[in-house]
Amino acid sequence: MLPDDVFNRDFDAVVTRLERQLDGLDGTATIEREAATGYWRARILPNVSSACGMELALHRNQRFDLALGSEVADGQVIASLGLFPQILEAVSKGQLIERTLVSAATGAPIAREMIATLSDGPHRLIRRALSAAARESELDALRIDHHFVPYVRS
Repeated sequence: MLPDDVFNRDFDAVVTRLERQLDGLDGTATIEREAATGYWRARILPNVSSACGMELALHRNQRFDLALGSEVADGQVIASLGLFPQILEAVSKGQLIERTLVSAATGAPIAREMIATLSDGPHRLIRRALSAAARESELDALRIDHHFVPYVRS
């Protein structure tokens, strides 16, 4: 974790960048924003039904909450504030995959992941186990990918 003064300076800069990005999405999505002393939050609901909605809350205690589609990660530690503008860009450009791992033997779901393509390659943003034996079963699992579309089609 960063010292509070360094984190707060970077926090404000990243929020300003995110706000500019959200301004650029005006007309392509319904956007709700909220800022308070301890956090900044944005909720983005795209106008295109096959695009992925997103909710992001950045907290000054160096934690974040992220919802992509129906997958949620709450109270995660912020490793790098610089990733959040990249995540917003990837989601709005449709560079996001919802991957479901299923058992090759039974077809039962094992885990679900949200994977975004950022500037340095793919990043698993959210992972949720759907089965108690998820780790042991993943080696033989089948992967079913759902690709989202961009907020604006060109």
